[in-house]
Amino acid sequence: MVKLWLRIALPAMIVPILVVATRVDPTIPISPRVDNFALIENQLLSSSRYTQVDDLDNAANALFNAQYQLRYTEAQLAVLGFENMLENDRFRLYFEKDSYSLILEHKPSGYMMSSRPEFQGYSQTPREDNRGNRNLMNSGLWVEWVRSNSVSNSAIRTESLYTIADVDYVNTGSQNLADIDWTSPYILVPNRYDSQKVSVSIASKTATAFNTIVQLPIYGFSFQVEIRLSNQGFIVHFDPSQVVETNPIYRLLSVQFFPYFGSTREDVFPGYMVIPDGVGALVRTNRRYDTNFQADYYGSDLGYLRSTVTDLSLPLYGLIHQPNRYGFFTEITEGAEHASLLANFWGRNTRYQRITNRYHLRRIYRSVINRAGDGRDVINEEMNLKNYTAHYQFLYNQEANYVGLAKQYQQNLVAREQLKFNQPDTTPLHLAMLMYEQEPTIFGTSRITMTSMQAGEGISQSLREQGIDSQMLVLKGWSRDGYAYRQPYQWIHPDRAGLNALVSYATDHDTPLYLEQDYLVSSELSKRIRFNQDVSRNFSKLKMRYPLRRLDNQPIDEYYVYPQVAEAKFNLDRPAIDGLGITGLAMPHQGRTLFSYYNEARFSRSTTLEILLRMQAELPSGAFHRPNAYVFPYMNQYLDMAVTNSQLDIFTDLVPLIPLVMKGYVPMYTPYLNFNALGKERLLQMIDFGINPAYILTDEPSSKLQYTYSNRYFTTAYSDFKDDMVSVYQWVANALDPVIHATVETRDILATGVSRIQYDNGVTIYINYRSDATQFDGLVIPGLDYLVINV
Repeated sequence: MVKLWLRIALPAMIVPILVVATRVDPTIPISPRVDNFALIENQLLSSSRYTQVDDLDNAANALFNAQYQLRYTEAQLAVLGFENMLENDRFRLYFEKDSYSLILEHKPSGYMMSSRPEFQGYSQTPREDNRGNRNLMNSGLWVEWVRSNSVSNSAIRTESLYTIADVDYVNTGSQNLADIDWTSPYILVPNRYDSQKVSVSIASKTATAFNTIVQLPIYGFSFQVEIRLSNQGFIVHFDPSQVVETNPIYRLLSVQFFPYFGSTREDVFPGYMVIPDGVGALVRTNRRYDTNFQADYYGSDLGYLRSTVTDLSLPLYGLIHQPNRYGFFTEITEGAEHASLLANFWGRNTRYQRITNRYHLRRIYRSVINRAGDGRDVINEEMNLKNYTAHYQFLYNQEANYVGLAKQYQQNLVAREQLKFNQPDTTPLHLAMLMYEQEPTIFGTSRITMTSMQAGEGISQSLREQGIDSQMLVLKGWSRDGYAYRQPYQWIHPDRAGLNALVSYATDHDTPLYLEQDYLVSSELSKRIRFNQDVSRNFSKLKMRYPLRRLDNQPIDEYYVYPQVAEAKFNLDRPAIDGLGITGLAMPHQGRTLFSYYNEARFSRSTTLEILLRMQAELPSGAFHRPNAYVFPYMNQYLDMAVTNSQLDIFTDLVPLIPLVMKGYVPMYTPYLNFNALGKERLLQMIDFGINPAYILTDEPSSKLQYTYSNRYFTTAYSDFKDDMVSVYQWVANALDPVIHATVETRDILATGVSRIQYDNGVTIYINYRSDATQFDGLVIPGLDYLVINV
């Protein structure tokens, strides 16, 4: 029991307790022995590692309802120059062309969202009267440009249409709080809009859309933007191929559409931002942060030497004004590989909390001229020509929360046939089996067998005899090459007859079987990759070769392979893949790694994406590790689901955003439970999020991996885990089997550390992360346990 106490009281002490944490019967309660444990536990459960209770304080909600719900009259809109441009059964869309501003009105509720930051001047601070800031805020179209002969990040200029037109205002930025006039901050001094520098015109209009032409003669830029009304909100469509640049001095870098749309003021909105970082994150808007957030969708683009710790695998963001009342989210349906997510929070420089996208037409990179890395910043003469389309979707009543956002996004994916049903009938267990590896010797390396094909079948059969019939198998190191860092593997099998028998066994038992293979990311150990010909170059023409930092100090360089080379090797392997009769391939990087590259010319991420999707279209089934949304149409298994986010200081809550989208359609699996340092807490989280268990196994003792590059898998022996696997699986499956085909309707945090998940088939699951039992809805939920209620 002493070891159990250490596991709970000191969760940061990972290494000494890893094995113990995975060998605890999950049905046995844990009794902490720390005098102030209740305080410690409450602090942990109140942290950003969990979802928190929505702040629905009566006074805050009363203030929000009384003063911070936008309700323009038709007369006020006319004063501001807004025209009712589009209308359907649910929405009216008002547009003011000179500032490129819009207001979306939800007709059933009358609630309005504006592209301008509303309620300006309420704090009566001098900064709100700064004309430069006001000109940025009050225009819904921003451009970023740089002089072609002076390229650097510090030389980038960000301007709105109002900034370029050099407008001025009749009134100051402050308001008389006793006599609020919503139109006051936006009234312009007559004749101060310089139409010689800026011109916006309506080129065409239909019942559902209008097309605008934006001309910036001062810089020689012109382009078109289409705005469409939908049943969910409105859509912005931008075609970069229509951009015209007539002045060689200036080059357009990026555009932002409606950067303040739906922005909230200070701490008076009781809602939150939804950011798809890791498994999902919230940033509550009822506090001051004094910072900002920026990240590329789909991860870092190493073609530009850009790196980020964040992982945005879904091309969307959300902003909830008032939980279960009003909110919206924006989904990029086209061009997300060239977009960044930007969020600015209330602080010294702004009174507003806002979130938006920036769409990149060009990016700055370093032109290196010698081996010392000297050079200068430059940009491409050619622009990215991939279309950008973003759908702004209103959320109302029970939809206005992160669960409603995920449900609507799920429905969008299903409607576009980008998410397909692949759920088994019972909770599946992911078994990753490490077959062969290479061990260094005096004369090179020697292959060691960690799990023979016959032993792999025996492990699967052993678990089947103990009631675990629903399995999904992934074979690692199935090739003669071994495993770690040696991909793409040669299609040479040390035991072809044994592999054929294992495939037949899996087929007979209706068990998906995948071989792990990677064509996009390799290393110096691979026998199929030639450094001089196959390894990509970034835009600076440097090889995409990166040293990996390993705890055992074994040096290794990781290579990023030209997408064309990856496709060529894949096509070469196709007959062998098809001939084996396997379910498909498990690919660690091809669903989540996207980069620009140089190969006699510069190619954007769109080219890489096109090649990768072409490869995926040739496979009958795909299992991906933490994939980005662009491979969802080809995904049958979601592996290694993130169970946290980047844990940035601004994140206030951890939420299962991605699991909510996947639930009911695609099986999701946790990271390997061999290395679960959180014990029962992690298992409860799996049930809370609807994630299935996963293990990596070997037939031989893990000690045989000591001198290999796979030594990070330091506890894998099936004999050590078989009892634990059965008890963990049964405990998790008892909760997840009743909802295997269901989608989530609601997820409520009843109290700190207590969640309730209601599914569309009528099943409700209660999760109690607290050590003590608690009562809700007339039910007693034991400490560190769950209840499943069937209606």
